[in-house]
Amino acid sequence: MTAPAAPVKIRLREVRKAFDAKVVLDGLDLDVLAGESLVILGGSGSGKSVLLKHMVGLLRPDSGTVEVDGVELGGLRGPDLTSFRRRFGMSFQEGALFDSMTVRENVAFPLQRAKWPKERIAERVAACLEMVHLEGAESKMPAQLSGGMRRRVGFARAIALEPQILLFDEPTTGLDPVIKAVIDELILELQQKLESTAVTITHDLASAWKIGDRIAMLYRGRILACAPPEEFRNSGDARVQQFIRGLPSGPLTET
Repeated sequence: MTAPAAPVKIRLREVRKAFDAKVVLDGLDLDVLAGESLVILGGSGSGKSVLLKHMVGLLRPDSGTVEVDGVELGGLRGPDLTSFRRRFGMSFQEGALFDSMTVRENVAFPLQRAKWPKERIAERVAACLEMVHLEGAESKMPAQLSGGMRRRVGFARAIALEPQILLFDEPTTGLDPVIKAVIDELILELQQKLESTAVTITHDLASAWKIGDRIAMLYRGRILACAPPEEFRNSGDARVQQFIRGLPSGPLTET
């Protein structure tokens, strides 16, 4: 008997976004299923980060709709939107830490903004740092951390408010292969512990195969393909195959 399909957590329909004359998203449709780890691939400048920011409401589409748990983000304003965003935990490229704050203060920042009591903040910060295996690093400054450690602090901050949805923006860019593997394992570990939905954008194929339940490819403002890893690998689309194989010649480079 076939298992029932997971409900849709995030739904984007006919989403269009342009910056001046440059169209970045062009009628994009995408469903993110509850509890899955979705990886979005695409070349540099393809709009992956713009897409992620639409999911959390940091950007609004010029047209089209973005729904999370059936709620259209376009209808939320002010405190309602701020409250809704707490369903998300977002890890930005290279951690995006506050350089003037300690590790402890960086992780505590979203909890303080949410007006958690000091005692609960201390407990939650300790728990989050334990989940990313950074016990003992609380008093360090970002400048004292390696690239991989900075990413892990960023993850700890992202999970501080116990989000339902985790968004990872290029989490392994600039890291060596061993640290990349550590970060990939941590993404899977955090998603399982929090029982969350995860969306990761990357151009790192090794990471995509490892962490993705489904893989989507963004091309010219639309989702070109979206499928489980093996099906994605075997796609008959020449553009997908050129991207996967890293070929210099093909439809991606002919236009």
